[in-house]
Amino acid sequence: MSSTLDISAGATPTPKTINVRRWATFFALAYVVQGMSQYSNILYQPINFFFKETHNYGADQLAHLGFILTFPWYFKPVYGLLSDFVPFFGYRRRSYLLLITILSTGAMTWLGFPGLRNADAIVTVLLITSLGAAMGDVMVDGLMVERGQASGRIKFFQGIQWVSVTGAAFFASLAGGWLAERATEDPALALHNAARIAIAGPIILFVATWILAEEKKSKLSKEALAQTFQGIKRIFRSKPLWGAALFIFAFWFQPGLNSPMYVHATETIGISEFQYGSASAWGQSGYVLGALLFALYLGKRFSTRQCAILSVVLYTSATLAYLGFYDYTTYLMCNICIAFAWMISTLTMLSLAAEVCPKRVEAFTFAGLMAISNFSFRYSEKIGGNLYENAFERNIAPLIWISAGATALAIVLLPLLPKNNKPQQT
Repeated sequence: MSSTLDISAGATPTPKTINVRRWATFFALAYVVQGMSQYSNILYQPINFFFKETHNYGADQLAHLGFILTFPWYFKPVYGLLSDFVPFFGYRRRSYLLLITILSTGAMTWLGFPGLRNADAIVTVLLITSLGAAMGDVMVDGLMVERGQASGRIKFFQGIQWVSVTGAAFFASLAGGWLAERATEDPALALHNAARIAIAGPIILFVATWILAEEKKSKLSKEALAQTFQGIKRIFRSKPLWGAALFIFAFWFQPGLNSPMYVHATETIGISEFQYGSASAWGQSGYVLGALLFALYLGKRFSTRQCAILSVVLYTSATLAYLGFYDYTTYLMCNICIAFAWMISTLTMLSLAAEVCPKRVEAFTFAGLMAISNFSFRYSEKIGGNLYENAFERNIAPLIWISAGATALAIVLLPLLPKNNKPQQT
């Protein structure tokens, strides 16, 4: 019997063929890598510190930089369609992941080179690492949707993934703050050292993919092309999918607080770089608590629509808590609250996205919904930076009210969400 499997005949895994423990281990390792290596964690504070200290960037410029560095994430549907549509060396996900990890390892090695100090060159290398992270995320998500739908364990896999990413991000955030604190005389040093640590991420993912990510071989065929095109047609006809897309966009379109809060905390309040990183790290405990609560309780007892209602209430309330921020301790508590709300909200959005994906274009559809989420969040972050620097003259309170109000408005779109999604069965 040939080892090559036609996509159109039997490539979709069934519950009996899913090794839940094996795939949970793979997803956990993949998200440890994200928690360790991606832009928003160990590299985040060294990048902001370098551009703030060396190039005098304000909150608006840092937010714009973040928007640029996450640019590859806005094209996730393209990567998803590619992997759904075109097997690479016989595999729809596995071969792409192996290639991506090699690319990311090379980029991280370059970023750790001491002679790399030109701002444009640094941005270029960071864009390459961002491209690798975005494409890798699409491939892992594609595997998660396929295995999650086949086994009925989407919420479980999501919870495992995010417990892993937040655990790794705790140590990554601490390291980022510590590296920035020790590089006051040479801000570029923090960035180089962060890259030397982060390089372990793609290496781990390469090994995990090689050993754990089993996938049946596929080949391109007319039947497969027809199935893919039918799946794309279902996207445009799916009212639940478009309702989910609109809700996800509206929920995350809130004038962002990340860059303004970094400037406000380190310059207006006077928190040190290490304290800022420490507060961000301990805020990860909120992520872990939110992920555990979602995986072990909320996902099993409540529908995705009910979780969406809870997300709006929690995230609005946690955002307003920043009105009471005036020192390190209060900032730490606010970070834990917003992280807890963010995690429950994110897992709800991810579950919603996975549940509305048509067959045969899972990675394309899921990636498209995540691209909407990324663009909405990052562009609203850019708006928030401009408001903080220019309209509110570095007064954080009006921005907090606007951000919370924007989140609360998403409640009016709840009727657009699918009604038939049920709690995950155990």
